Amino acid sequence: MIGQILRPAVDSAVLLPGTGSDEVFVRSVFEGPLTEAGMRLVAPAPVPGPDVVEHHFASLDAAWTGEPIVVGGVSLGAHVAAAWAMRNPSRCAGLLLALPAWNGPAVGAPAAWSAAASAAAVSEKGLHGALDGVAGWLRAELLRAWGGH
Repeated sequence: MIGQILRPAVDSAVLLPGTGSDEVFVRSVFEGPLTEAGMRLVAPAPVPGPDVVEHHFASLDAAWTGEPIVVGGVSLGAHVAAAWAMRNPSRCAGLLLALPAWNGPAVGAPAAWSAAASAAAVSEKGLHGALDGVAGWLRAELLRAWGGH
């Protein structure tokens, strides 16, 4: 039907941030469009550290209340959501994926190289020094999100 927004059969979407991001960014990008589509956004905060993937899987497991849910995320969050959906097809009503992470070995993957280079720059120069030359909204997002990690 042209000019009419289709309303989903599910009422919420659980979206996960990527490794250099957080739930604030996820909400700022997706909450408006999902609300307009009649859905509620659930954006779990990342748990920094080496167990971030396991925490993301646990967040998706905890969000499931017996009815299929839309899952997704940004970068690593998108990858984890897709993997969760493959493991739990009867629990997943759909996927909303932005910039999914690589699939396969991390060695040589552009996203893995970028993450390693960013982490090295923060270790060497500190958070503010690593972001020299980054301006505007991106600098503000990265200062907040990377500072949380």
